[in-house]
Amino acid sequence: EALDMAIVRGDAVFVELLRKECRSTAESEYLAGFRTKDAQPAPPEDVLGPLRRRWLLEPEGELWRLRVPLMQRWLRVRG
Repeated sequence: EALDMAIVRGDAVFVELLRKECRSTAESEYLAGFRTKDAQPAPPEDVLGPLRRRWLLEPEGELWRLRVPLMQRWLRVRG
């Protein structure tokens, strides 16, 4: 229940971070992939750079995942 509340209360922040701050459709499309996947292959460098500068991604072996699991949960529920 607390996670569901956090998703609702954090909606504006997640929209800002995961949608409005994206500078390209490639960034938006890559982030949208986390709706169905826990981790993804690295995006092209022109996408990876901005996402890392905004601290949205972290490496996990050869794959990349969102740094904050609540963001991924938000994408799956409301994104």
